[in-house]
Amino acid sequence: MFLTNTLLISRLKYSTLTRVKHVLLLLFLLGTNIPSWAQCPVWVATEKKVVVFSPNRLKGEPYPDPIPIPVNGAQNADIKWTWTLAGTNRGQEIGISDTTRLNTSFDIQKIIQSHQDLEGTSFTLTYFITGVGKDATTGLACQSFATIDVVILVKIHPYNAITPNSDDTNDEWFIDYLYNYPDASIVIFDRWGQPVFESTGYQYEEKPFKGKFNGKDLPSGTYMYRITPSEEYGTIYGNLTIVR
Repeated sequence: MFLTNTLLISRLKYSTLTRVKHVLLLLFLLGTNIPSWAQCPVWVATEKKVVVFSPNRLKGEPYPDPIPIPVNGAQNADIKWTWTLAGTNRGQEIGISDTTRLNTSFDIQKIIQSHQDLEGTSFTLTYFITGVGKDATTGLACQSFATIDVVILVKIHPYNAITPNSDDTNDEWFIDYLYNYPDASIVIFDRWGQPVFESTGYQYEEKPFKGKFNGKDLPSGTYMYRITPSEEYGTIYGNLTIVR
């Protein structure tokens, strides 16, 4: 960087170079009187996001214990920390165990129980962690903040069998909560590993698997499925039985 600046200045005309020197000299002389944010004792850094799975309440799964939020920051006892949640008002439940501590936990049960409309859905919460302290040089208040996304994912529930005999009962393969993942990838394979059905979450709502391949009935037996709801979710595998 120093070499680049030197080359740049050497190409300037004499009058321009003189003005640059005067400006640099002025900044040098005033430098000791300019408050330096480098003296602010407050700093904070977080992970980009945290992924949390919401329990499948249809299967009676319990809520998990509060999850520690990965955050690093200044440990000065004089710093006042505050956690806030984007889109909420003061006094609303935000799912943070202690909103006045740097290192705290996220409690998914508090969020869902205080926002009933969120149950059974995937959503993202954006948190702000702000620290306020005093500049070591000026004594004035200074602050630093960071953000972190908590991604809540609902577990899908693929059924393990279908009976496609046109009696309107289990004629198609049901996957609970798939509507949360319109970009999901769904593939079903036969015993030889050949795909017999492929779809996306969005398409599956309109054209679910009904035990057919190219318009013809597939034979009874066990098939394997591979579902990738989203990048954060990952891929799940399982077996699907066709009973005729």
